[in-house]
Amino acid sequence: MGASGKYQQLIRSDLLREEKVIIARTKAELRTKVDQQLRTWKQQETQLVDAQAAEIRTQEAKALLLTLDTLLQQEVRKGIKPGWNGQGSASFPYPPFLFEPAPTYEESEQLFPPPQGLFFFAPFQPGLRKQREEMIAHAQHHYQQKVAEYKELRAKALNEYKAQRRAYEQGDAGAIRWVLEQVLAHLNFPCGYGTLCKVDFDEESEEAVVKMFFPHVDEMPTVTAHRYIRSRKVIEEMRLKARDIQDRYENLLAQITLATMFRVFHDATTQRLQSVVFNGYVQGIHPATGRLFKSCILTVRAKRTEFEALNLERVTPTKCLRNLRGLTAGPLIDLTPVQPIRVLQTQDDRFVETEDVLTNYPSTVNIATMHWRDFEHLIATLFNKIFESFGGEVHLTRPSSDAGVDAVAFDPDPIRGGKIIIQAKRYQDLVPKSAVRELIGAMGIERATRGYLVTTGRFSRDARELASEHNVTLFDGRELLHQLHTYGFLDATFQQ
Repeated sequence: MGASGKYQQLIRSDLLREEKVIIARTKAELRTKVDQQLRTWKQQETQLVDAQAAEIRTQEAKALLLTLDTLLQQEVRKGIKPGWNGQGSASFPYPPFLFEPAPTYEESEQLFPPPQGLFFFAPFQPGLRKQREEMIAHAQHHYQQKVAEYKELRAKALNEYKAQRRAYEQGDAGAIRWVLEQVLAHLNFPCGYGTLCKVDFDEESEEAVVKMFFPHVDEMPTVTAHRYIRSRKVIEEMRLKARDIQDRYENLLAQITLATMFRVFHDATTQRLQSVVFNGYVQGIHPATGRLFKSCILTVRAKRTEFEALNLERVTPTKCLRNLRGLTAGPLIDLTPVQPIRVLQTQDDRFVETEDVLTNYPSTVNIATMHWRDFEHLIATLFNKIFESFGGEVHLTRPSSDAGVDAVAFDPDPIRGGKIIIQAKRYQDLVPKSAVRELIGAMGIERATRGYLVTTGRFSRDARELASEHNVTLFDGRELLHQLHTYGFLDATFQQ
């Protein structure tokens, strides 16, 4: 109580940066006034937080639209990709050599863990020290063996990499095709645009053909701002008008087209590549029919000489495409199909036909003891059944050229889809983390969106944790058997 006989209390709102002394004649009146003022401040704080949130979202929306508006300029300014200027030559870029990390002793130690409690119990249990020494010896032997294998595999891969580089420098068509695949695999457009693409190279015409799926107009960001409505206490989205959506969509697809062609010519500097055909596709629900569709809506061809003469940082993308005689059938937002100038040849030299290997076995087959190549065929057949239900396709790779990839799947879904890498490994025991690292490395090289590691063994805890961080799905022996039975492979058994 103050000297005047009144009660008072100092209260403060840090968020509003206000403070106030509440004065009352009684304690009850003081509590009432304090509570009333705190409620008032609470409402004001909520309004302030919502207004600030709306402003933050507005800035994010504007930044995204600006990024899309300047996509082509940003790509042109990137220059050589990190690691691509091999041997210090920026004039002849080439993909860097990538290989899985070396095995660690900790991984071997996890397979042969020494018994615990030696310090306290060794004097009373003489066999405990011997057991510990034996497990350490096993772990060291296993680690040395893995290191030797790793060095051998890495040396082999490096020799193949150097041989392929020499072939590329000499104009080999297969090597050029691989470099083009790497160029597209390392595209990094905003919002994941350009992820679904394929490329081929024709040796005779010295021409590359790119097939890329554009974003559907419904996938293009249209929010321009967020506004807080104080009277209704809600945050509303402000969106582009219909005409602006059409103009921005045309501009976006034109920029993606030109940026992709720029990256192909810029990074694949071999003189064997003299022209590029770009075919842009869209798939999804057609607004006019309500039905699922997939169509080429833009196609263009450019020679190296005319394309490299362009100043892409200053062009208007849509006008530049028209100048290159790009073909469309009206506004791109209408999604009207056009005939591609040249169709992509989708045959990949790495792929082979999948065989029905179960017909070569008796009435039942133990997946844990199958021949490794039969096991790979079985896994490819299984995943083909899994993916065919939603329009996907799975291809088995040749044993000598899989580069850590046993099968490649293509999921056409515009949201979850993309390129998917599958590795099949027959393990009898614990699968180490290095196996997951190998798959992650292959995913990076192939620019895959997901990976599957399928095995007859079991996964270590570290392997599962690493997989969960990199969009890798793990199938151990029991899960694999469950999937096989689910998709009709009832003759499969699992007995280690």
